[in-house]
Amino acid sequence: MDVKDGSMQINKQSKVKEPPFKIYHQNIRSLRRKSHELLCHLYPDFPHIICLTEHHMHLFEYRHISMAGYTTGAQFCRTLHDKGGVIIYVQKNLKFTNIDLNDYCKEKDFETCAIKLTANSLDFCIITIYRSPTGNFNYFLQNLDKVLQLVYTPALHIIVCGDINVNYSVENEHKRQIDNLLLMYNLTALVNFPTRIGKSSASVIDNFFMDISRLEDFLVTSFSNDLSDHDAQILTINIPIQIHPNKPKFARKINKYTTLDFIYNLSNESWEEVFKATDINLMFNSFLNIYLRIFYSCFPIMQNKNSKYKNSWITLGIRTSCKRKRELFSLIRNNNNTTMKQYYKVYCKILTKVIKDAKRMTLNKRIYKSNNKIKTTWNIINELLGKQQPLQSIQKLIIDGTQLTNQQDIANALNKHFSNVKNSVSNGDKLDNMKHNKPFANSNFEQGRETLVPPSF
Repeated sequence: MDVKDGSMQINKQSKVKEPPFKIYHQNIRSLRRKSHELLCHLYPDFPHIICLTEHHMHLFEYRHISMAGYTTGAQFCRTLHDKGGVIIYVQKNLKFTNIDLNDYCKEKDFETCAIKLTANSLDFCIITIYRSPTGNFNYFLQNLDKVLQLVYTPALHIIVCGDINVNYSVENEHKRQIDNLLLMYNLTALVNFPTRIGKSSASVIDNFFMDISRLEDFLVTSFSNDLSDHDAQILTINIPIQIHPNKPKFARKINKYTTLDFIYNLSNESWEEVFKATDINLMFNSFLNIYLRIFYSCFPIMQNKNSKYKNSWITLGIRTSCKRKRELFSLIRNNNNTTMKQYYKVYCKILTKVIKDAKRMTLNKRIYKSNNKIKTTWNIINELLGKQQPLQSIQKLIIDGTQLTNQQDIANALNKHFSNVKNSVSNGDKLDNMKHNKPFANSNFEQGRETLVPPSF
């Protein structure tokens, strides 16, 4: 293993046809008004997982900040204090399971979220953590151990990333305690380059932790985009990840041209078979057959062509400007030239405006070209508000004190429960309950609503 230029790399990396598994982490210091530029910097080699710490969003906000091509896998938002928080975004074509860790979270002391997914027949658990500089370190250590105990299995590959505010560039007691804890799970710190560089200091307070004895072919690199005072880290694991392609969508081609053709064909139809029929049923069947024949021929079923990412607004000029911004940032970072810093400041303002205008122009063009402008407008609104999140699978089910984690066992248990409810109603329980003004024996009444009580989750 060679360490060079702030990266950890394996000498012999096998060639894979598909893009390797890539995880991105950054202390973003507020995601507000930064999501579009972040995607511009990452385009076109988008990571499969984006882990962000200190997103500064409240619960009602994170649902309304859209990351095109990604869905929210897991998150923690503060309610008592400002700032902080952690969030994980997952590419929309990846299947994952959310792990509920809210019981272990405490604002400032230990903020975390996690997901599980499968890549190349390997099970991964991605955990993102954040600890404030003023957070209780003992609480952080104890709950990190609890979380690792909760998720750990011998076959599971655990990857921990985040900002723990413990400097790994120098030996200290907090670093030693964390290393001793993580060694119990065979996890090793990967980042050996500065992640936060100031005018007179550089520290390694953001990190990745992974079992390098089981995943040897990997690369960790730094990525500077000046969206925060923390540089990002990108972990690339050289395994092909299985992508679940979106199912093709089919719809009838209905527009003003096909509609006019439909009206024209109807007006030129003689309808002789309909008027010749003497029986009302035969007359209706003849009418329906002719009508459907014209309808199907004028409005054929077509497959909708959906792009992999709806980021057409990220033009070549924007990508070039983002690359230029990163180059300028590396030049002025340790430079006291006021003229150059002022030029960089103006450049960043112009780039932000260009990105905003490009996004707006693309959406306006999409509405202008649409045949159904109202529907297109609402689709855009829903996309921007993040209302197209896929439903997540149930992680665990507890029935009579027994915990089920296998998806097939959970499905069978739910089927059995609702089948028994149906059978109990059909066997006369419904009539018996109605006599006592209780439509269901196992019902809760809350705010005038009747809800069937399922097994506890």
